[in-house]
Amino acid sequence: MSYDGNPTPSDDAWDELTWKNDVVIHARDGARHDLTGDVWILEDPACIRRLDWIATCIPAGPILEAAKEFVRLRIEERSYASADGEFQAIRCAAGTAAFALAMATMAGDPDAHLGTDIVLEMIDGGVDRVRITRWRYFYRWAARMDDAIHPPRRGFDRRVAAELDAIALGRHKREMLAVLRFDPYEGPLIDVELQALVAALSHTIKSAMLDLQERVALWLCLSLGTNAGPLALLRSSDLVRLGPAHAPEAYFLRIPRQKKQEDEYARKSSKLRRLEPVVGRLVAELVDCNRKRGEAEAMRRAS
Repeated sequence: MSYDGNPTPSDDAWDELTWKNDVVIHARDGARHDLTGDVWILEDPACIRRLDWIATCIPAGPILEAAKEFVRLRIEERSYASADGEFQAIRCAAGTAAFALAMATMAGDPDAHLGTDIVLEMIDGGVDRVRITRWRYFYRWAARMDDAIHPPRRGFDRRVAAELDAIALGRHKREMLAVLRFDPYEGPLIDVELQALVAALSHTIKSAMLDLQERVALWLCLSLGTNAGPLALLRSSDLVRLGPAHAPEAYFLRIPRQKKQEDEYARKSSKLRRLEPVVGRLVAELVDCNRKRGEAEAMRRAS
């Protein structure tokens, strides 16, 4: 759960910076990210992410510019994990033979564009569905499918974007077998394993082997389900603490609803779920830690 105490920048904060491609941007949490050069370093509260555009092997031109702009938007939205995921999806697509062929064709024909064969090759190669979906989402954005005024960006085509939407992404055979056969390594946890996990998390010494963020993530998955989508959209303001003097403290969490076939990054509505006190206290502790860290970072940047 990320800090969103919002140390908002001053009205003239943008005047301090020169707005160019690949320079410096503000994220919603007030953090500045220096995106100069071809290697971007994102200091996510959870980890440091390194986006190496040279490793994508995409030549300079409209495709690379569109990819950088798309990932930059995710960083602005403070969706650091999404930015990393989009980058990895673009890098994976750029590694296909179909992508290389399309780039060679575009070098001689300015009206050429990336086609559906990239996704088909990714499917045949057993690429994870989430990664393929991210590439498809990027292609829709670059083709400006929701923009009736501006034409698609160079190298992208709306007809191809529509064809990509029509491609069904079935579950990979290995994923299905892991669930159906209760694979001990890749399949779901059985009741005995779940009980052992709860016991380990409740054990003071054993749980100390994990950091606070890891414990919170596990407890939330056990309490709310293992769908990582809504959990990835959580903000510190989603925690609701009720603690009147005459009653025990109660904890609730606003869980963003994530509908299929909709924007995976949207927070259009939420549902309120009650947390067990032990889980609620851990979440509250993580929120407080992130807030203190964010305030310290804001003071450091201001000094």
